[in-house]
Amino acid sequence: MASIIAIAINEMTKKRGISMAAKARKPSRASERAGQSPAGRRGRLSGVLRSDWSDRRKCQISGTFAVTPDGKKMAPTNPLLAGTGKITVYDQEHFQGKRAEFAAGCHNVAECGLDNVRSLKVECGAWVGYEHSNFCGQQFVLEKGDYPCFEAYSGSNSYRIERMLSFRPVRCANQKEARMTIYEKENMTGRELELCDDYPSLQAMGWSNNQVESMRVRTGAFVCYQYPGYRGQQYVVESDLGGGEYKCYREFGSHARSPQIQSVRRIQD
Repeated sequence: MASIIAIAINEMTKKRGISMAAKARKPSRASERAGQSPAGRRGRLSGVLRSDWSDRRKCQISGTFAVTPDGKKMAPTNPLLAGTGKITVYDQEHFQGKRAEFAAGCHNVAECGLDNVRSLKVECGAWVGYEHSNFCGQQFVLEKGDYPCFEAYSGSNSYRIERMLSFRPVRCANQKEARMTIYEKENMTGRELELCDDYPSLQAMGWSNNQVESMRVRTGAFVCYQYPGYRGQQYVVESDLGGGEYKCYREFGSHARSPQIQSVRRIQD
C-alpha cells in the first residue's frame, strides 16, 4: 500500500511540474496584446522619446533632458504643449550661465536645472512666459528676437518682475488672420466691438470706457494691455483655448484683478 501511495504522489508531482513549466513559457495577456515582451515595449517607448528630437537623432535620454554627444542639454518635448517654435533660455542675464533649448512648453524650469530665466532667445514662433510655475502669474509675450534681461521681456508692467518660471508656445499665432469681439458685460453680452488689427487705444476707436468684461477670440491670438500704448499687465487670449471664449475678466489670466483693458494687438509668428 505504501509503495502505491508513493507512486501516485510521484505522478502528481511530475504533472504539476509540467503544468508550471508550460505556464512559464506562455506569454502574459498584456504581452500578447502588445505583440511583444515587456522588454520590447520598453524599447518601443524609448524609440518614441528619441523620435521627438528631429535634429537630435544621436542623443541619449538622461532624466528630464536629452543630452547630445557634445554634452549640450535639451528639455524633452511634451506633445500636449508642442508648437512649431524654438526658444533658448538662460539662468543669467546677457545669455550667460546654464541654458536649455525647448521646442515645447515648460511648466517649471526648476525641473530642467534652472532657478530662473534671466535672458532668452526666441528663434522661431511666438511664446508666452509666466511669472510662476504651472503657467500662473504675470504674462509676457515673447516674439522672435533676443531678450538679454528682465526689462527686455517684462516691458512696462504694473510692477517690477524679475522672474519667469514657465512658458509655452502660442500655437494659433501662425494663423493667417486674427479676429476677436470684445463685450461690455460678462458672458459676451452688452455692447460689442469687433477687432482685427492692432489698437494702441480702444477709446480712440470708439470704445466708451476702459473696461472689457468678456471676449470671444474667433481666429488667431491677441495680447491685451491694461493701459493705452501697449503698457501695463498683459493678457494673452487665443482662439484654440476653450473655444476662444473668455466669459469674464477672471478668465483672462490668474493675475487678472480687474477688467481694465485699453489697448490690444495681434500676436503673429
